[in-house]
Amino acid sequence: MDITYQVESIDPKEKLVYKDEITIHKKGDKLYFDMSNFINKAAFQQNGQMPAEIQITGNNMEIPSNPNPGDVFPDANVEMAMKMGFINMKMSALVTNRKMEAIEDVTVKAGTFKGYKFTSDVSASAMGLKMKSNNIDWYAKGVGIVKTESYDKSGKLQSHMELIELK
Repeated sequence: MDITYQVESIDPKEKLVYKDEITIHKKGDKLYFDMSNFINKAAFQQNGQMPAEIQITGNNMEIPSNPNPGDVFPDANVEMAMKMGFINMKMSALVTNRKMEAIEDVTVKAGTFKGYKFTSDVSASAMGLKMKSNNIDWYAKGVGIVKTESYDKSGKLQSHMELIELK
């Protein structure tokens, strides 16, 4: 089974910033999220195609189908190296300290779901800029991610995402 999301990022003025599809694959009793989805590949396309000199490596983020509070999960990472003309770019994301914290109801625009609350730390770097955040993700069985919040090191909310429609 696969779960495919239509993802849109909208700025505070309701302008579309980013649009893509993300697929989570189910194998056995686990779900796998392709970490290359952390990279906005559309920003690097030329005439609808990715540059020939691009390498994306890493592992898939593992999400168990039946997690329990207190469960700890493997780290996940992605690295991208790309050459466009004379420009070399590198990007990376590392997700660590992954833990299932609780089962709780979570309400989003698409409704109220029994959510499996996961926490993690994310370290990312793009073109020399380094970012760190603490993330909270809520997954619902049969749906996937319904809400995500990202906090900076002082605990201030930096970004959030929620499911707005279930088709």
